[in-house]
Amino acid sequence: MLSSNLRKYRKEKGLTQEQLATKINVVRQTVSKWESGLSAPDAETLIKISDVLETPVQVLIGESIDTSDSQNDVEVIAEKLTEINEQLAKSSDKRRKVIRTVSYISLALVLLALIWSVVSALHLYSLVMANDPSTHAIGGANEPTGIFVTSQVSPVTIIVMIIVLVGSIIGLSISRKN
Repeated sequence: MLSSNLRKYRKEKGLTQEQLATKINVVRQTVSKWESGLSAPDAETLIKISDVLETPVQVLIGESIDTSDSQNDVEVIAEKLTEINEQLAKSSDKRRKVIRTVSYISLALVLLALIWSVVSALHLYSLVMANDPSTHAIGGANEPTGIFVTSQVSPVTIIVMIIVLVGSIIGLSISRKN
């Protein structure tokens, strides 16, 4: 709710993320994180945002807060922001776990495909070496002059396996806990 409200009221005011960031003394990327729901501003910064956007804090966080006692304003806002940050942390942790699980599954599938390819190649090689008549031979009257062996794995498959392997490694590295 906070993220969408920040974006909505910033745009209604005709401000870019950069302009809002400058007015509240943060970098544009911070405003972007707030608007995408990856983090939330602290209570004092939210009050600054409220002043710049000329929108009550209660409206920005999407809550009805009784602020009849102005000394408790910052405390009440801080409590609501703590709740929002806890929700963001849970969401981030859930996303991290999904990325990690998908990465492990992808890595396992690539390794299985690699093992299957090696076993297939070894099996084909053993058939050729054993002069198995089921292998394809090209050649002369008395014995083959060449062996025709086809690959079990296409180049496209190898490229896909490499991409999935790299993606799995990247996924595992970005989803690890700090």
